[in-house]
Amino acid sequence: MIGKECQASIAYNYKMHEKQGFNFSETFGKSDITTFYEECLVSKNDPAARNGWKDYYAQHSRFTQMTHAIMQLSPTSICDVGCGTGDYLGSLRSKGFRGSYIGIDLSERMITEASKKYVDDSNATFITGFSSVSADVTVTSGIFNVKGSAAEEDWIKYVGSVIENMWESSSLGISFNVLSLFSDAKLRKENLFYADPIKMVKYCAQKFSTNLILDHSYGQFDMTITIMKTRNPITL
Repeated sequence: MIGKECQASIAYNYKMHEKQGFNFSETFGKSDITTFYEECLVSKNDPAARNGWKDYYAQHSRFTQMTHAIMQLSPTSICDVGCGTGDYLGSLRSKGFRGSYIGIDLSERMITEASKKYVDDSNATFITGFSSVSADVTVTSGIFNVKGSAAEEDWIKYVGSVIENMWESSSLGISFNVLSLFSDAKLRKENLFYADPIKMVKYCAQKFSTNLILDHSYGQFDMTITIMKTRNPITL
């Protein structure tokens, strides 16, 4: 469990992103990124849909790919940025992970529900906030997908700032997923963000490490990238 002092120090911390030249609160406003998910929470019945996913398979296929990759690092602590109601914790526990889990989300409603759901899990902590905290591995699933009316350029800066914050907070590595431009253009939606896999891998190799995994295999117009802290970045 994380102590109250640590919880207090990280609640609603936008400063990391402002240092990197991106002011989240001024660009989008807190409500813009929470409204979509909180509407799903109160209007849907299916657990996956209540966290903004199309269905169980769309959510858990991503969880499976991410868990397979990060377990190669043998983490004892995992920070989940944009945790929603904590569904990834349930997936981790079902696959045998018994270490510390820290879930962070902008939505107070989701954090409240997650805390109630896992009240008996002594190794789980849920915090309302934005920036990741120190952990062996930091993950995020789905938070880059819904950009709403945000400009593409602003959203790309947001994605980069979150990934950099995750990297700085992790001792072993990070994992995240994002929708892929290698998808059927006719099926893409205006309010969603799609990243170029080649540009994303190049960015990660230059900025973080060449020891990375790109998984584009699971049929969700989506990719998962896992980066490990065992090699230095390179110049391409």
